[in-house]
Amino acid sequence: MKNSTKTFAIAAALLFFTAQLSLPGQVGNVTLLWSKNCQKCHGKDGRGNTKAGKMAKAKDFTDADYQEAMEEETMHKNIKEGMKIDGKTKMKPFAEKLTDEEITALIVFVRKFGE
Repeated sequence: MKNSTKTFAIAAALLFFTAQLSLPGQVGNVTLLWSKNCQKCHGKDGRGNTKAGKMAKAKDFTDADYQEAMEEETMHKNIKEGMKIDGKTKMKPFAEKLTDEEITALIVFVRKFGE
């Protein structure tokens, strides 16, 4: 009986985890947040090699030097408030679309591109 209880507990935990990943807008589903809000410019692989990314001169998040130079505070501010360079909008603000927790989850996601 102990093995079936343990198996049930593991299955329940996996089911809960999977359900969390499938809920739109949840921090647990950072891949959905990325695809919905970031992928158009930064690409699925984080290299910025998309038409929109090339136009905005999106940085390559797989570049180790760029990853090392990026600070979480600056990343959070840029996502939340957007980015302008020489008066031109390079990235629109996401303050109205993303919570602080979602922005933090995206920053962790971006860091994975550098691994």
